[in-house]
Amino acid sequence: MALRTGGRVLSVEAADAGRSFHAARLRRRGGEFEILAHALLPLLALAEARGDGDMTLAFRDLQGVEPTGWTPYRLLSADELGTPIDRADLGELSAGELEQIRYWGPGTVGEVLFNFWD
Repeated sequence: MALRTGGRVLSVEAADAGRSFHAARLRRRGGEFEILAHALLPLLALAEARGDGDMTLAFRDLQGVEPTGWTPYRLLSADELGTPIDRADLGELSAGELEQIRYWGPGTVGEVLFNFWD
């Protein structure tokens, strides 16, 4: 994937009990960014590179980063990830997942999918 984005992998972090996604930090012309892969679903997101211990994700779109050949993964756009939670269809979530959403109070779809509270 790094070659497809024109970048170089700087680090990789696996999902764990406190995070719902794997993260790879890449550098390419124009700066650093992260590719996030949901731990259970075939979903990807791009985000600004985080500092050590930073749990804030700033989702973004990057010109030249195209999901061609990333099957079965789907790259979500910054607009999709920024959809307010009150406009999202949560009908297929379990009672436990809905309880977590009520407890943690995420504001967007991206904060539900890529979170630090799983």
